[in-house]
Amino acid sequence: MIFEIMLRRFIGGKVKPKALDIKDNVIELLKEDLECVHMYLDDIQVPRTDDKGEPYSIVGRIKELELKQTKALSELESSYLQFGNEIVKLLDENDRLHNFLDKKGVPRDDSRGEFSFEGRIEKLEELYQKKFDKLTEKPKNPEEPIEYLVGTLNKPFGLVGFNRAEIGHEVYEKQGKYVIYLSNDKVAKHEVGFFKETLNPAIDFFVYQ
Repeated sequence: MIFEIMLRRFIGGKVKPKALDIKDNVIELLKEDLECVHMYLDDIQVPRTDDKGEPYSIVGRIKELELKQTKALSELESSYLQFGNEIVKLLDENDRLHNFLDKKGVPRDDSRGEFSFEGRIEKLEELYQKKFDKLTEKPKNPEEPIEYLVGTLNKPFGLVGFNRAEIGHEVYEKQGKYVIYLSNDKVAKHEVGFFKETLNPAIDFFVYQ
């Protein structure tokens, strides 16, 4: 009982003002800490108010930060997914291009190893150049007319008794006309000539540089 009375006098007379000072200091420190948190959230562009203009509490602003980070992660995942899909498309396109070069007779490798895609394109250019040089060389017989490979058909052409010329069939220029060659079981090379204005719309022309 005596100890309780002395404790009350001690708190009431001397300690209370000091305890209140400590409490006020703690409150001020907490306010400063909270303001630092608000300033940090300001720096990373977390809003202080909601859509209605009502101020957020610290907890509310932190929740907004969490939502912002979740949205950013979701967008990043979507970007990676889109990037992955683009890679798959590029790989598919690469396969199609290699298959196209296979059909054109371009080798995939030589004794030194496998060709890159750029290397196969160079080989294709070499093949076309050799073919062009052969087709445009002067004939041994001066009286033999010269013919030039000018392009390929962009639509099929048929002639009774001969195999049909499909899209991609070679077209030549010879003596002022366009010429294609057809074949059948008995004839290996049958020449069919056209006036230029007649066959011109059906040709995809080569551009030689």
